[in-house]
Amino acid sequence: MLHASDFTLQSLRSFLRREYALEAASISPIPRGSACLFLADCGDGRRFVVKEYQRGGYEPHGVRQEVRLSDFLRERGIPTSRFVPARDGETVCKHRGRLVTVQDCIEGEAPENHSAAPWLVEASARLLGELHRALRDYPPMREEFTPGWAAPEHIPAKRREYEKLLEKAQRLEDPRAGRIAEDLRFKLAGLDWLAAQPNVTEGLTYVNTHGDYSIVQLLTGENKIVAVLDFAGACRLPAAWEVIRSFSLGDPACADGALPPGRLEAYLDAYEAVFSLTAADRRNMRRFYAAQLLRSSYGYKQFFDPAVDGREALLRFGFWRTDLLRSLLPDI
Repeated sequence: MLHASDFTLQSLRSFLRREYALEAASISPIPRGSACLFLADCGDGRRFVVKEYQRGGYEPHGVRQEVRLSDFLRERGIPTSRFVPARDGETVCKHRGRLVTVQDCIEGEAPENHSAAPWLVEASARLLGELHRALRDYPPMREEFTPGWAAPEHIPAKRREYEKLLEKAQRLEDPRAGRIAEDLRFKLAGLDWLAAQPNVTEGLTYVNTHGDYSIVQLLTGENKIVAVLDFAGACRLPAAWEVIRSFSLGDPACADGALPPGRLEAYLDAYEAVFSLTAADRRNMRRFYAAQLLRSSYGYKQFFDPAVDGREALLRFGFWRTDLLRSLLPDI
């Protein structure tokens, strides 16, 4: 989680009773993801997942879209969450200014990054293709990575951000300070490469999609996927980016920050058995992924923010992303 919960277990129990008419016999935190998650067990066979969204990151209309989208996909045979309405019929509530939803608990295993067995690597690629195919019939969503998103005129602001983080790293008394500074200098140099690129979105196919698809958004059973979760970031963006990114986060062979070509091709083939990419998508996906990683301070920015929980894990993730960026740039 990025921010600690504003609930105590007792206040959450009272919230569920008041807003949802649910009597929770037991409540336990679920240590997963950037939101605050809790398992509420009513003791009568009914189990629910309570999700407390990050502060300032979401609006009610966006979360309501997640509810509608989950219903839309479930009606088309893709297993997703069912959101539970509150007493007033709303599926989105508030507690101390933060949005809260309640969902039926779906039983299954929750994979970690880079832990996918061979069957899951292939199945997750096919499921992403099924999502993209199904969402062709959904109204256009808000668009991310719009044309000009990485245009040269936006680079000076990103350069200033990295320079400020570098100053913090140079003052840091921590054995990882040298690695942080090295990574930030690499990204600063990479911005020169990015400034010389033509439009990095040119020729890419934009689709309605999950927005944060990877194996950590899946629940699995015995050699099968039982649910895809968390459509809070659903949007319209380049299909190729979500394909290559989800591969990099799932396949154990990518854990050291590299994309083995043969395994990536197999992942692309599994995806394209369901939904097609264009030649331009395949040709430009690495370049676009590199541009996105270059423009992201995720992991480093959070590490220097004392209000963020889990900063150590976020920094490790930042290190991995920069290692991946190093492996991508020579291939472009």
